[in-house]
Amino acid sequence: MKEIEDFIEKAEKFLKTAEQAISIGDYDSCVSRCYYAMFFMAEAALLTKKLSASSHKEVISLFGEHFIKTGIFDRDLGKTLSEAYDKRLIGDYGIGFILTEGEARDMLMLETAKNFVQRLKSYLKKMDGGEEMSGFRDARLRNARCFRTRTTRGCAAEKLNHISSGASMPSRFKDMLSTCLTHATKHNLASLSGGGA
Repeated sequence: MKEIEDFIEKAEKFLKTAEQAISIGDYDSCVSRCYYAMFFMAEAALLTKKLSASSHKEVISLFGEHFIKTGIFDRDLGKTLSEAYDKRLIGDYGIGFILTEGEARDMLMLETAKNFVQRLKSYLKKMDGGEEMSGFRDARLRNARCFRTRTTRGCAAEKLNHISSGASMPSRFKDMLSTCLTHATKHNLASLSGGGA
């Protein structure tokens, strides 16, 4: 399925960008690109089950429900994706906070992101063509149309709920994320009103 191939290609491209970012000391961008590489692969996996999501947290939740709890992948893979999401928030929205080289290398140089991408790639190569996916593309396009609006309006509350739940989050990130969300919310509201990029 071409859409799956496109996701794989983009994920691999983002891993290369992450390597370039860490080589120049841009650890925030490195971690962000690592997360998105994993995110794209998770989305591709959902395609094999005719599933689509309208937010990052929904992708993570559906991936856990259909691929971790069912035993298709080990639990550590689901935990890795969730933790990468937390770090990506800091990398993308953190003002006054920075991710360390060690945290960036933990995601990339210790093969965390690469391992995630490779394991899902192997699974997808086996599944592609073996699953009936007719009619899915139209449903996905409908979801994609409202993705940006629903995400920008709902992401702040969603992320704050995630923080308050304390789900698998290192303590040093909680204060950082609270500050990051303030900036992210302002950016999203400005975008919706036409006042932001």
